[in-house]
Amino acid sequence: MARNPMARNPMSCNPMNPGPERDAMRSTTFRGALGLLGAFIAITLPASLHAQEPSPSFDVELSSKGLEVKSAGGNFKLRVGGRLQVDSVWHEEDDQPLEDTVDIRRARVYIKTQFFKRWDLKGQADFKDGDADLKDLYLRYSGAKGSDFTLGNFKEPFSLEEQTSSKHITFLERSLPVAAFSPGRAVGMAFHRGRKAGSTTVGVFGEPISGSNNLERQGYGVAARITRAPVAGKRKVFHLGVAGEYRVPRPGEKIRFDTTPESSLTDEKLVRTRRLDDLGEILKYGYEVALTTGPISLQGEYIQVDVHRRQGEPDVSLSGWYAFASWFPTGESRPYKGADGAFGQVKPRHKGGALELALRFSSLDLDDPAADGGQEDNITFALSWYLGANLRFMANYIDVDSTRRGDSDNPNIFLLRAQVTF
Repeated sequence: MARNPMARNPMSCNPMNPGPERDAMRSTTFRGALGLLGAFIAITLPASLHAQEPSPSFDVELSSKGLEVKSAGGNFKLRVGGRLQVDSVWHEEDDQPLEDTVDIRRARVYIKTQFFKRWDLKGQADFKDGDADLKDLYLRYSGAKGSDFTLGNFKEPFSLEEQTSSKHITFLERSLPVAAFSPGRAVGMAFHRGRKAGSTTVGVFGEPISGSNNLERQGYGVAARITRAPVAGKRKVFHLGVAGEYRVPRPGEKIRFDTTPESSLTDEKLVRTRRLDDLGEILKYGYEVALTTGPISLQGEYIQVDVHRRQGEPDVSLSGWYAFASWFPTGESRPYKGADGAFGQVKPRHKGGALELALRFSSLDLDDPAADGGQEDNITFALSWYLGANLRFMANYIDVDSTRRGDSDNPNIFLLRAQVTF
């Protein structure tokens, strides 16, 4: 089946019946956010430059983190970077036809500036379809050590796998439950406090300003995430986390939970709920655990979604989980950032690069009687080859087992990725 180039991100919880008012509101919100952040730049950038020495000098550095320009006084920094991910996919079909293809998964560029060592402004967009799909656009103030306040469009605090950048996740795609349930990015404000031993984040959020975020929904919500790391060493980590979101959709909104089979290059969704209307509140709960000891890493999450409905319609309860193990035969260890409660960039110890082998089990249950979305269980084998800090090659083989409304569809999927970061 041919892919639709205008299709939305295939891993999503999709609202139905968006309507012209929603597009108008997004446009207004987008212009408002850009206006506020543009005004901030117009005010602070000249002031920052003026605050330097009478004859300011700038250092320019090109590293694995991108291009950085820094003033001699340290009051102004600017960094430009990005990532390019090119994927290929082959299928052993079962029931539905699936297309073998090659496509760009992500083509992102970001600009991040820092003023007076406390203010950060970041903008990031994805150009994979030729148009700029805005991802991050936020202003952040860092106050007391380990604390910060963020305003703009950014990720809600939910899920260890979601908070770990797509550059650094172990598999090509995030697991079934994270792809189906994670809130993703939205306009909001959040307070964060992070230390080596853990982090706390709480925020209030509205709607995304970009139409292709991995979770579009109207209304407003509150989200929070707490992580603790009783062990947070360079090669030994024990991570625990809990997160939740409470969201009130707009009156008249309809939603549908679904996801592709952990492959971004297909639009087919083997499990998919009915259109749910008469929505009251949507509650999400997430529980996280991760353990790293030297080259061996274990990680897992459980997520539950409860949809409360009105007008006598039955409530809906959905859930999913994943668990994976990875091993670096070359001796590396997954780096952990306790202040963020997330994993970071793997750095090879040898000139020939680093090899990582991984195995994941993931399960998604959308088969509530009122949702009738089916159930999917995937087993994924993964191989990653890290050639330095900026080049990575990945291979995933996915064994899919799905059932929906009495019909099964069990394809096998083989994916390759070449990733360059700068």
